[in-house]
Parts: sequence; C-alpha cells; structure tokens
Amino acid sequence: MPIVTVVIPVLNEEQFVKPCLDSLISQDIGRDNLEILVVDGGSTDRTKEIVKKLQQRYNNIKLLDNPKKYTVFAFNIGIINAHPDSEYITFLNCHATYSKDRLRKSIEYAKRFGADAVGGRSEALPRNDTLLGRAISLMLRSRFGTGSRFRSNNEKIRFVDTASGCLYRTTIFRNVGLFNENLFFSQDIEFNKRLFKTGGKILFVPELKTIYKVRSDINSFIKHTFRNGVWAILPFKYSKNSPVSLRHVTPGISLVIFILTLALSFIGLVPLWIPGIFFSLYILSILWVTLKIALENEELILIPWLVMIFCLFHNVYAIGSIVGFIKCLGSSAFRVD
Repeated sequence: MPIVTVVIPVLNEEQFVKPCLDSLISQDIGRDNLEILVVDGGSTDRTKEIVKKLQQRYNNIKLLDNPKKYTVFAFNIGIINAHPDSEYITFLNCHATYSKDRLRKSIEYAKRFGADAVGGRSEALPRNDTLLGRAISLMLRSRFGTGSRFRSNNEKIRFVDTASGCLYRTTIFRNVGLFNENLFFSQDIEFNKRLFKTGGKILFVPELKTIYKVRSDINSFIKHTFRNGVWAILPFKYSKNSPVSLRHVTPGISLVIFILTLALSFIGLVPLWIPGIFFSLYILSILWVTLKIALENEELILIPWLVMIFCLFHNVYAIGSIVGFIKCLGSSAFRVD
C-alpha cells in the first residue's frame, strides 16, 4: 500500500523523464510505499516509450493520458487516480531530479510540525552549459530576477502561505477541492492560497531543494518569460484567491510609469531628468547586482550576458503583465502555451 503518490505531468520530455523517474524510484521510503503517476499530455517523441519500458521493471509506475494537455488537468487527473489509501500526494517537475530522501524528509516534517503541506526551494541549472544558459540560471536564482524568496538560500523553516513543490496530505482535497482548471499556470500557488485561507498549514523547509533545468536558448527564454508575465496577472480574472503578489506587478507598473513620464517629458509636461533618473537607477541596480553575482560565482565573463538577461527578463515579463491586465478587462479566455 503506497504512503505517497507522486504525480509527474509530462509533454515531450524524452530528455528528462528517465533521470527524473530514476531519482524517484531510488527514494529511500521504499518502492512499496510509493506510487508514481506519469500523466502525459500527448507526447509525440519517445516520452511514453521510455515510461513504458520503466513500467516493465517497476510496477509502481503508472502512465495516464491527459487529453487537455495543460499541467493543471494533469494535477487533477493525478488526484482522481491516486491510490485511495495513499496518505500524501505531491506534484513534481519532470525537468528536475530529487535526492533519495526528499519524500521521506517531507513526510517527517509534515508529521513533526503538523503541516498539511510541506514545500521547499528551487535552484535553477542551465539545460545547456553555455554562457547564455549559465547567465539565465544565475539570474533566476537572484531575488532581483524572480523576486521569489523560495529561490534563496537564506531562509529558515517556517509556516507560509505558499511554497514550491509541496507534498500534501490527501485529505485536504476533500475540503479545499481540486486545482482551478481555469488557471493553466500558477495553479499551485492559487491552490495554496485557498488551503491557507481555510486554515491549512503550509511549511517551508529550505532543506528540501529542487534542482531543475531551465531553458538555455533565447527564444524559449523570451516565450517562457512572456507567458509567466501574462499568467502573473490573469488569475485575477478566474479566482478570488489570486496568487498575484507585489513582485508580480512591480515590473509592469514600473515600465508603464517610465513610458508615461518619458512621453510626458517629450511634450514638456514633465522634466526630462525624471525619466532619466528612473532609467539611471534601474541600470545602476542591474550593474550592481550583476557584478555581485559574477564575483560570488567567479564568473566575470558572464557580466555582459547577465546585464542583457536581467534587462530582457524584466521588460519581457512587464510586457506580458500588461497583456495579462488587458486580458483581465476582456471577457474571453486567453491561453498562452
């Protein structure tokens, strides 16, 4: 009888699915206590073939279909199909690998602190070891990049309103419900907000680290950043428990203020030095953070790449946020793949 069910959404993940599943099969809670549900969104590569080969060796791996493709549907398919006696369920990223004690320690912390959910922090590594890939991964680890405290090393064990890669008690879904299927992204944060509002306890444990591989090419990076910007705001349209926080809206608001003051300065309504100071402070901040990161990681060669990536990330994310706000004012649903 499994103690914990792991749900892994996949879509064309032939490069990542085996290392991920190998790390889960090796969990020290024992295979008899573990159920792995791989939920496939219609892969056209070798993903399903790889999973089926692993199924021949390990009877605790199940392959399920997700005809609606998006991660949120995979989450709910996993909940519905989990073993009825499973005490815990977690939803993990296929692009990551996990230490062999990840699940055991999560359960131990849940029991010790009486938590309904236990999550940890994320650490980005490049998919490709290029200058661009390394710059992207270092930017994402920075608070000046994502603004997320769950990517920082300087946190302590504490109760929070959301955390990354949570392991949940299965009983909470009876009270809180399933994941909001209107949210194709940010659905886990919105669910955690609902859990928190109903009195659920979410424990953040920095020791529980997820190392995941991030996009290392410029086109994928821009597309992913724009999508995140849109879906940082769009949940306002679909949920009273929006996962949006100050860090999500800051880039968009900053860009709008800068463009407005710059435009007003051209027609003489605002002194030109005001947008000039705004821009100068932003560039100086990027240069300071970039130099600090490059020195800490002994990667001075990455300074120009980091400057470019920070500027690109902030502005593409800001444009996405503005698009998300505009979509919130409309009536039609908006999907960003």
